[in-house]
Amino acid sequence: MREGPTPLFRNGRTFLTYSTCDTAKPDYQLWVTSIADGADPMLAASWVQHPGPVFWRDDAAGVWGAGHHSFFRSPDGTEDWIAHHGKNTSAYTYSFRTTRVQKFTWNADCTPDFGRPLPAGTTQPLPSGDPGAPTAVINDFDLGAGQNQVQYGGTWQSRSGCGNQCFQGDDHWSGRAGATATIRFSGTQVALLRVRDWGNGIAAISVDGGPEQHLDYYSGIRVGEELNY
Repeated sequence: MREGPTPLFRNGRTFLTYSTCDTAKPDYQLWVTSIADGADPMLAASWVQHPGPVFWRDDAAGVWGAGHHSFFRSPDGTEDWIAHHGKNTSAYTYSFRTTRVQKFTWNADCTPDFGRPLPAGTTQPLPSGDPGAPTAVINDFDLGAGQNQVQYGGTWQSRSGCGNQCFQGDDHWSGRAGATATIRFSGTQVALLRVRDWGNGIAAISVDGGPEQHLDYYSGIRVGEELNY
C-alpha cells in the first residue's frame, strides 16, 4: 500500500514522500522518491527512489506506525517541521493514533533527514518565531505542593524504570477510592498522558474546582503514554 503523497521542494528537486503499509500495522512508515525540476514526471527514468524508509518505527522510544504526514515551516521561516501520526502500541489496530510534530533537517546532499519519531510527551521548544508560551512538563515524581508539582493523597503505589510504556519511565497507580493527585500549574491548556490497559477502571478529573469528569482508563490493548484528557 502506498498513500498520502506529500511533496517537499529544495535545491532544484521535488521529493515526493509517501506512506507505505497498512496504517494499522506497526511498520506503517514513510518512503521517498525524487525528481529534478524540469524532468518529465511521466518517465520512470526521471525518478530516483530512495533505497529504504526515511521515517519509521522506533521500538525503544515506544513509537510505532509513524506516517501519513504533512510539512510546515516555523513562523520565521528558518525551520522545517513534519506533522505525522503514530501509535504507542505495536498491536495491529487502527485505534490509538495521535498527531505528533517534530523538527527535521537536511543532509549534505540536500536530501531530507527526518530522524526518528520522538516518544509521546517529549518536551520540544516551540517552532522558531512562535509567540506562544513555552510548554511545561510535569512528571509523576515532581512531588510537592508548589507550581508544576504533584501532591498525592490517600494510598498510592509507584515505581521508576518501567520503560517507554510510562511517561518518562515513571508510574504511580492506585485502586483505592478517595486516592487523589493534585497538580498545580498556570496555563490555558493541559494534556494528560497515562497508561491504558485491561487492569484499569474509571477515574475522575476536576479543573479549577469544577465538576468532575469521568475518564475511562480501561483498554483491551495496553497502550503507554495515551492521551486521556
